[in-house]
Amino acid sequence: MILLLLFILGLVLGSFLNVLTLRYDPEKKFSFRAVQGRSHCRSCHVQLKWYELIPLVSFLVQKRTCRSCHVKLSWQYPLVELGMGVIAVGIYLLFLEVFLFLPSVWIFGLVVAFWILVSMVLAFAFIVDARHFIIPNGTNLLLGIMGGGWTAFLIYAGFEADLAKGSFLLHFAPLIEPWNSILLNHITGALVAGLFFLLIVLMTRGRGMGVGDIKLIAALGLLFGWPDILLIVVCSFILGTILVFPLLILRRKKGSDQIPFGPFIILATFLILFWGAGLLGVYFDIIQGIGSF
Repeated sequence: MILLLLFILGLVLGSFLNVLTLRYDPEKKFSFRAVQGRSHCRSCHVQLKWYELIPLVSFLVQKRTCRSCHVKLSWQYPLVELGMGVIAVGIYLLFLEVFLFLPSVWIFGLVVAFWILVSMVLAFAFIVDARHFIIPNGTNLLLGIMGGGWTAFLIYAGFEADLAKGSFLLHFAPLIEPWNSILLNHITGALVAGLFFLLIVLMTRGRGMGVGDIKLIAALGLLFGWPDILLIVVCSFILGTILVFPLLILRRKKGSDQIPFGPFIILATFLILFWGAGLLGVYFDIIQGIGSF
């Protein structure tokens, strides 16, 4: 029952996220006034009825068309709603399995709510960067504040005694953690990741990535800490290569075309959030297998 409720909550959050991203205008200062008012069709501007706003269901029942002007609706609507639904359920299951050591049910619930909110902010940054080639400063600032709050929580909860419990890499984390301190590991994550991306921007003169990517990776470094952010950086470049290279080969994209890097960082972040320890396990198994030949 709780999984169904979380899935429905995720659908609703995804619907709200669609409103935020579709009404976001990079040329204007963002405010909540932009998301006030009744929802309407972006083509004919007719106000939508309540039954046209049911997440996922309305899109399917209306067969991807507006009931008034019959224009085709964007696939962003169901994909974002479904994605947030799956993420909400996934986060609950993740922390149910990984963080059973949390001191109370209330704290467990707050942690789940916190990471669902983090996921929503990340999804917002993903969509906006993909659509407008920009990561809003407010988004990076919010992630940085969340990173500081999460770091403080890990210290308050007493995870200094077992740093693996505060990392999404679990028992692999102590193998590559430079400091026996949560605070230092999270500060290290922010500084190293931020400086590495700054170096890339300087070396490529802004053609490889933008300043927004530096702010994003630094905020994520504070949120995830070292060594998690190291794997996020590595995976972001791997994903970028895997997804962009075929487009270059097929000439769908040119080397001079602008390609936002933020979405790759965020995809890598979700990858480490849910499967960080598993990926490292597979990697070490492959290395061990190669070494046994």
